[in-house]
Amino acid sequence: MHAPQAAGVFAQVIVLARIIFFLIGPMTAVIFPKAATALIASGASSRLLRPALALGACVLTPAAALLAWQAPLALTLLSGSADAEAVALLRLAVWCQLPLSLGQLVIPALFARRQERRLLEFTLLAGLLPLGLAFFRGDLRQAFLVEGAVGLLLLAFSAIRFRRGSISVIPSPDRG
Repeated sequence: MHAPQAAGVFAQVIVLARIIFFLIGPMTAVIFPKAATALIASGASSRLLRPALALGACVLTPAAALLAWQAPLALTLLSGSADAEAVALLRLAVWCQLPLSLGQLVIPALFARRQERRLLEFTLLAGLLPLGLAFFRGDLRQAFLVEGAVGLLLLAFSAIRFRRGSISVIPSPDRG
């Protein structure tokens, strides 16, 4: 695929795939703070992340499946056509957006647990994304796979961090 054509396909695909990324926004802006407040008031803030991720997965997975299934229609509505390569790329991109979207729930959970200092760890881990994209530049499939892999790493890292609670490279304020 020629560079201008690849840029056009990427633009179409990323516009649609970002639906999955931004779909979680209302949950993190409205629902999550209310749930966090209730859990903190009850002293159960350590159980905050698992239900949030489960609810996020229940919202995002069907949306991702629908968008992947209807990729030809979505691309046709957006650009007037849907070639096979763009359809395949959109289907891949949608699923690669899912872990990053779920990862958006980690940050409010850290704030709810007063572990803002751990954000530095996640920021450093997120730095793998531009490094991976620089390494695989020129191949759109690999770029989306890098994005999905970094999202999975962020989710795995956050699961480990929340499971261990007080163990941190950067101490949380409540642990000194």
